[in-house]
Amino acid sequence: MTDRQPSARQKLAALLDAAGVEYATADAAITAVLAEQTGLSAHVLELANPDRDADFSAGVDWAVATLRAAAAKMLAARTSQEA
Repeated sequence: MTDRQPSARQKLAALLDAAGVEYATADAAITAVLAEQTGLSAHVLELANPDRDADFSAGVDWAVATLRAAAAKMLAARTSQEA
């Protein structure tokens, strides 16, 4: 007999449920949280590097744009999950 441990996704869904986060499905709730955190990461990265030089700026700008695009994709996926 093996004791199966809950996956990270199941643990996160349980935490969101316990916190009262209400979405149509657990996946939609998880997607919403991940999108919010990804967008926040982009914002923090941008704020942490206000005086970057020209050589460094392109990398930060790329990372911020990539994170924001990922967050937008997650939000779009969440919207389609709820429909």
